[in-house]
Amino acid sequence: MFSNKIKTYDITLDLCVGLPRLLRQLNVGSKNVLVDLSSLDHVSIMTLTKQLLTQITPRSFFAAYIRPVGYIHQKGTVGYGLSEKIQAISAVPGFARRERDQQTLCAFLGFEGIRLKGVLETVQNIEKLLPIVAFPSGSPQWYNVTIWNNMDMLQNEAKDLAINKCISESVFEAVYLLRKIVPQEDNAVLAPLGTRAHSMACAIYACEHQSCRIVYDFAVESDERAIGISHIKVYHLSSFIKN
Repeated sequence: MFSNKIKTYDITLDLCVGLPRLLRQLNVGSKNVLVDLSSLDHVSIMTLTKQLLTQITPRSFFAAYIRPVGYIHQKGTVGYGLSEKIQAISAVPGFARRERDQQTLCAFLGFEGIRLKGVLETVQNIEKLLPIVAFPSGSPQWYNVTIWNNMDMLQNEAKDLAINKCISESVFEAVYLLRKIVPQEDNAVLAPLGTRAHSMACAIYACEHQSCRIVYDFAVESDERAIGISHIKVYHLSSFIKN
């Protein structure tokens, strides 16, 4: 949050009740807000994004994202272990919807293929799968790692499955891609299993489409998973605010 004075808060919040209360106490509606994506977990990013876009809207809205130089991996360049624990799939607070017939599942894929497997086994009535693979602008080999680690699950779904790609650190490109590939009349289910920027994009898209549901596996990330700072992106997101 932009301010002449820096304040820190060490508190535990309920995302659905406590977070809106805190935002009002901070008088966010009269401030310019910057969300540091790198310091928040995916669920907090999505819930906070919805609050700032639709409920307690700031004067202006920004987000910052740090892309690391690399990731700690287990075996060579393929066996990435970025999560200590993968939990049960469930809806993200604020984005829960009823299970419906003939659903379109749009999944942003990460390095860990087991996460896509969990989503496919949990979400019912999937008529169409739309996988999206992150394409880091400075590390194109990561695209191949993601494809390789998710290959078994993708091949099991359909031999002629179309795979979409999106710049890993771009909130805007991810939102525009969702608008392009997800049919407007569909009952879409989003599964953000990749970057924090893409999780924010899912929240933005779901705010635009009220029937859209977001599911997540609430992965517990490893403490030391990233190495270094490649570059920092700042996004001006005020155009997405609903007035």
